[in-house]
Formats: sequence, structure tokens, C-alpha cells
Amino acid sequence: MKQIILSKWRLFAAFTGSLLLSSCALLQDVTQIQAPRVSFEDVRYTGISFDAIDFAVDVNIHNYNPVSINFSGFDYQFDINGNSFLTGQQDYAFSIASMDRTTVQIPVSINFQDLYNTVSSLLTEDQASYRMAGGVSFDVPVLGQLRIPFSKSGKFPAVKLPDISVNSLRVTRLDISGADIALNLSIANPNAFELLLNRIDYALQINGRNWIQGVGEQQTRIAQNSSAPISLGMSLDFVQVGLTLYQILSGQNQVNYQLQGSLDVGSSLPLLQQATIPLNRSGVLNISR
Repeated sequence: MKQIILSKWRLFAAFTGSLLLSSCALLQDVTQIQAPRVSFEDVRYTGISFDAIDFAVDVNIHNYNPVSINFSGFDYQFDINGNSFLTGQQDYAFSIASMDRTTVQIPVSINFQDLYNTVSSLLTEDQASYRMAGGVSFDVPVLGQLRIPFSKSGKFPAVKLPDISVNSLRVTRLDISGADIALNLSIANPNAFELLLNRIDYALQINGRNWIQGVGEQQTRIAQNSSAPISLGMSLDFVQVGLTLYQILSGQNQVNYQLQGSLDVGSSLPLLQQATIPLNRSGVLNISR
């Protein structure tokens, strides 16, 4: 009988000891719980066009805990030239395993038209200053909800559309069979980087009538904050387009015009190598001979 009781006590002692060891191990795990280690990379451009500029911040997260933790999301405020311009918040939940690491990207997109409507002084400036402040949030066992803040600042180019002017229509040859004309344009580059005009697709109407469609493919470099003249040479066949155009070119000094099409341009910015800009101009045009 005593032997049976002794055996039971031994079993109880072994169970209690095992439970105490497990509790100590769990307590040790709990005391080791810490906030994840987080590093924020510099803000980088991911895309630039004449419409918008896209940014991203890469957040590197390393969970050194003996247990998994949960990423909850991020928030940010984007200030430009000291003005609050954009805020964002994203709930983005996923688990990060013990001793694991991952990278989360925080994207931001700035529309230039919205930017210039908000900060009109940038219309005459080449660059904008920004400050991006925010935080990433976690749900960590024992510690609960944590938010780790960040702040980044820098500058980005204030990209603006080139300004296209239609200056004059010059007649270089005129006879009963046809005419050679030159449509003289100028393109102003208001940016702090070089533009490269690769191609112009155009359709010209004069006094409400279709005159000609064509393509100009002479490459033209337009330096920063400067303008360049562009001449589109055209040949008209009066047999095809009618003698009314002969009467216009020989007798009128001004005409109503509409010029539609597009410009294919590049730039010296690495992320703005190609863009298509719509062309739509109309008004009164002087004819020179």
C-alpha cells in the first residue's frame, strides 16, 4: 500500500515538475517579447509622367520574438512646401513568423494638376520640398498594439507640360497645281530638365475644312527653361483638296485654324524616357508669303 502511494507521489511530483518547467519556459518566452526591429528606406521614385509622380517607402521588418506577431497596417501624411497635401491609411493585416523578416512598401501618388491647384507657387518653381511622416502598426503578444513612427524628407521635380504655340503659316510655293507651306510652331519647356521632341502627329483644319494630315519626325532638343521653333513642312495638291485653298492662300492674310494630334517626347529624367502629349490648338493664324 505504501509503495502504491509512493508511486503516486512520484508521478505527481514528475507532473508538477514538468508543469513548472513548462511555465518557466513560457515565462521566459514572455519576458523576451519585444517590439519588432523596423528600418525605413529612403523615399524613392517609382514612376514619373507629365500627369503624376509616384513614390514608395520600403519598410524592412524583422521579428526577433520567439512567437509570431501581426502586422496591422500603415498611415502617413505627405506635406509639400510646408502645406498638408495628402494623407493615407491602409489596414493590411498579415502574420510575421518568429525570427522571420519581411518588407512592406508604402506607395504614394501625387497628381501634378491637383498639386498646382493646391500649391500654386510651384507653377514657377523647378522643385518641390516634401516631408512624409507616418507609422507602421503591429499587434504583438503581451505588448499589444504598437505603432512605430517614421519621417522622411527631400525634393522632387515639379513636372509641367510643355507649352505649344502656333505662330504663323508661311507659303513658300504657290501655283495653280498646288502649294508648299510651312506651319511654324514654338514649344516652350518650363521644366528644369531637357526635353527631346521625337515626333509630331498632326491634322490641320483651315476655315473649318480639312487640309492635311501628317507626321513630323525631326528630333529637336529643347533645353531646360527654354523654347525651340518647330516648322512643319506640308505640300498641298489642289487637284485633291480643291481650288478653294488656292483662293485662301493667294488672297487672305488671316485664317481660322484647328491643329490636333499628339507629340511623342522624351526627357533627361531617367524615369521619363517616353511620353505622349495631346495636341489641340485653335485660333486665328496669320499667312505670310
